[in-house]
Amino acid sequence: MNGENYLIPADANIGSESLLRHRALPLSFTLDELTSAGNALNVVVLDACRDFPAAWSRSGKKGLSVVSGQPKNSIVVYATSAGSTASDGEGRNGLFTTHLLNNLKTPGLEVAELFQRTGADVARASGNRQFPAVYSQFFGSAYLGRAAAQPAPAPQAIPAGLEWKVEGSGVTITEYTGNASVVDIPDRINGLPVTKIGSYNHPVGGFIGAFAISDALTSISIPSSVADIDEPAFPYCHSLTSITVDGRNSYYASNNGVLFDKQMKTLIRYPSKKSGSSYTIPSSVTAIGRGAFQYCDNLTSVTIPSSVTSIGDEAFDFCRNLINVTIPSSVTAIGRGTFYDCRNLTSVTIPNSVTAIGDKAFWSCDNLTSVTIPSSVTAIGRGTFYDCYSLTSVTIPSSVTSIGDEAFFCCYNLTSVTIPSSVTSIGHEAFRGCRNLTSVTIPSSVTAIENFAFVFSGLKSVTLSRRTRVGVEAFPQGVQIRYSD
Repeated sequence: MNGENYLIPADANIGSESLLRHRALPLSFTLDELTSAGNALNVVVLDACRDFPAAWSRSGKKGLSVVSGQPKNSIVVYATSAGSTASDGEGRNGLFTTHLLNNLKTPGLEVAELFQRTGADVARASGNRQFPAVYSQFFGSAYLGRAAAQPAPAPQAIPAGLEWKVEGSGVTITEYTGNASVVDIPDRINGLPVTKIGSYNHPVGGFIGAFAISDALTSISIPSSVADIDEPAFPYCHSLTSITVDGRNSYYASNNGVLFDKQMKTLIRYPSKKSGSSYTIPSSVTAIGRGAFQYCDNLTSVTIPSSVTSIGDEAFDFCRNLINVTIPSSVTAIGRGTFYDCRNLTSVTIPNSVTAIGDKAFWSCDNLTSVTIPSSVTAIGRGTFYDCYSLTSVTIPSSVTSIGDEAFFCCYNLTSVTIPSSVTSIGHEAFRGCRNLTSVTIPSSVTAIENFAFVFSGLKSVTLSRRTRVGVEAFPQGVQIRYSD
């Protein structure tokens, strides 16, 4: 009445509006009294959402008004939305109370879920004609009819040799020194969630992954709590066959034992000893992560889909039986040491989309006989073809402006090389030890030839500009130098 909700006794005789305030209980008064009690939570459920019964009422409004001035830590529930009337139902109780009592029989329901379920049941039973309303000023959690307390789950065993440190509110795995073949990383240690698989400072190798050099490890399980894994993940795990990730993890996923990010856009780690000689990367992948296929000796062939745009550093490092790999035209960069020591790789075609080839990209690819460098590449990095002693010839496109240090170091069988007029510098030891390289023409565009650039090569003569700065022992002893100007 007039915006105030009243609780009216069933046997009340209220003959006028003036008697209403004396013979009915205002809802606001009830809420004030509950607040004074100091309870952590007060719940008021009203199933008497009816038209005002008195003949003298002229309000014209149906049901209850929206609750106003609701105190904190309280929940007020109407059997139907404000301004509507509720169904009486067909049994002893109204429609709302019938479903509320049914849901109260379910032990362990949180109070918000209790009323959500009841509201959904009432809406469904009424054919979407009655919708209960919940007005809440409670922001905690409370349970009605909680089930008997269950014993706490036993803490997960911490694998022997697992070392960790506390960082913030979580635990970081720093190193594994054990020799187990199967390791299940616990989701909690000393009550704190395990949130990261980190790295440690190895006295020889610098910072490497926590599970590096775990030769006995064949299988590892990552819990749902882990949100970060340092790259490269699980390096030098020469016996690893499978990586599994808890399906509830929000950051990582595993597919057939291979580790990906949750969206499967980055292939993070292919186990070193996973069975099978060939692998097709899923078409969802856009990036091959650092060290993703490191030491995968079983692989002879990898198919990279056109979705991939980048190949990370050391991606195929030490894949010594890899014979065939096709780099799609979607790739724009080949990382440092990508095919380092892939000794059976015989030929590589680098697509025109690639603009950068990282240092040591094909270092010690012993059987690489030919390579096509596209005109999109502007620099040949340090040690790119270091010790590729089967390489007989290479054509450097006119887009290249620099040849890095040790770029063709000890390419014993390289007999000819054409250096285009776009090149301005030839790095330290760039062609050192190329003993079958007998002649080369260096264009006048080259302003600097660094120390030992052609030392121990087979050069007998060389042509260059007088303006070119020549480093210490840039050429072998006795070489005949001709000048182009």
